[in-house]
Amino acid sequence: MQRSVMFDALRVIPVFYVIAIVHAGQYSAVLRDAIDNHFPAWGYIVGAMATMFFISGYLLAMRAKIHAWSDAARFYQKRLVRILPLYALALVTFQPASSWYIKPLALLGLNNFVPGIGENGSARNLLTLWFVSVLIVFYYVFPLIIRFKTSKSRILFCIGVELLLAAGVYFFKWETRMIYYFPFFALGVVASIFSEKTIFLASLVLGGVYGVIRLSGVIDNIEILLRPARTFVVVAFSCSLSFASCLRKPLEVLAYSSFCAYLFHRQVFGLLKLMQLPDGCLRICVIYFVLVPLSIVVGWCVQYCYDKSVNHLLKDRA
Repeated sequence: MQRSVMFDALRVIPVFYVIAIVHAGQYSAVLRDAIDNHFPAWGYIVGAMATMFFISGYLLAMRAKIHAWSDAARFYQKRLVRILPLYALALVTFQPASSWYIKPLALLGLNNFVPGIGENGSARNLLTLWFVSVLIVFYYVFPLIIRFKTSKSRILFCIGVELLLAAGVYFFKWETRMIYYFPFFALGVVASIFSEKTIFLASLVLGGVYGVIRLSGVIDNIEILLRPARTFVVVAFSCSLSFASCLRKPLEVLAYSSFCAYLFHRQVFGLLKLMQLPDGCLRICVIYFVLVPLSIVVGWCVQYCYDKSVNHLLKDRA
């Protein structure tokens, strides 16, 4: 698959929105108040996370060729190598407020099927790392989706999966974010059969519709339903960046570091506890001029070292 500026942008924008806006605001009350006064960060994060699931589904569908169950086995093996060791390292080095048995279950995404205990299902709360645990669940059904040859068959199957997840949430208290974000993962899989130009035009139209509804004031009544629609705005904006050739290399570097930057930025931000800086301008400057860039550097270095190690190991085994 040829590298695309558009999809590099789609990987970068939501990840660093989460890191530099939503999560950065949690480390400074002054910064959080400034963010909340200009736009509702937690409202827009739904669109950012939906975009991350969309691009995950799209890239998987573009790269994976599954024609038989042996191909599905190879897919799972590649995902095992690509995701789990880094995810396990993030789980070990980050200490979220979760029960002791949640982390081992989270490695396989099984924590999402543990009934929530306490407010908002705190027993399975992995904070930042919930995204990966939910994505792993979607990996389980991906080979089944991709086996269908037509978009109509894929859509019907995805509707069935969504209904199954909804029943699990209703009857067995499964993780609600699975039913909220699976449609966007599935949308990415289905969209893989279309060209970048078609995706751009569709996102432009749907993003425009969202904008009109937003300006009309109707959205106030259906806000939670339309939050993920911001994905289309992000997709359209990312497509527009593909026309700027000067952004190709920076976006490529940021896209390469994005996954590990997402996994380990909380650990980097934890350095603030050691610095013991008072809340204010200096603390905010350290966040944006030291810790956010450091998260990118750490993400790139961890990803690079891991890829080198895996490639060396596979070369030796060959």
